[in-house]
Amino acid sequence: MCEFIDKQLRKEYIILLKSSQTILVFFIKKKNTKKIIQNYRYLNEWTIKNNYSLSLILNIVENINTKKSIY
Repeated sequence: MCEFIDKQLRKEYIILLKSSQTILVFFIKKKNTKKIIQNYRYLNEWTIKNNYSLSLILNIVENINTKKSIY
């Protein structure tokens, strides 16, 4: 596991963060490889839930196009 992490850090596929909100990461052995698993339960407890529904992408794109044409 340490080798994997070191290799990914060198390639800059992953970076070190100094955050108080983290997730657990662990590996599960699958046949000849190891699969990375992330546990978001702790992070989800601290997440502020949205109080409104999300807009449809098409509506957002239309609004952007409308605003561009005005200027």
